[in-house]
Amino acid sequence: MPPNHPNPHNTEWPNFTTDEYEDARIVLIGTGVLADATASALAQIWTFNNERDKTEWDRAVTDEAQAEEAARQLAAASEELLRQQELAEKEATLAEEHKKL
Repeated sequence: MPPNHPNPHNTEWPNFTTDEYEDARIVLIGTGVLADATASALAQIWTFNNERDKTEWDRAVTDEAQAEEAARQLAAASEELLRQQELAEKEATLAEEHKKL
């Protein structure tokens, strides 16, 4: 979620009383919501959705951080294993050379 979506923690609360939301207010009136309560109803819906989006965002950020940490640990373990293998090869070579003497 984080790379492809805007951070919902930074989303500004829309003004549901503007013309942009008139159609949505009309739909709510059609369902029985009082005209004076439509902007409040839209705000409640927006808040519910935004809180859900924040939770999903936070989970995705945490998952991404954990995956990056796991990748760092795997890379470090791989480097250590390679270092140990190189050291073992050097020791084996030295042991062979020592036998020849």
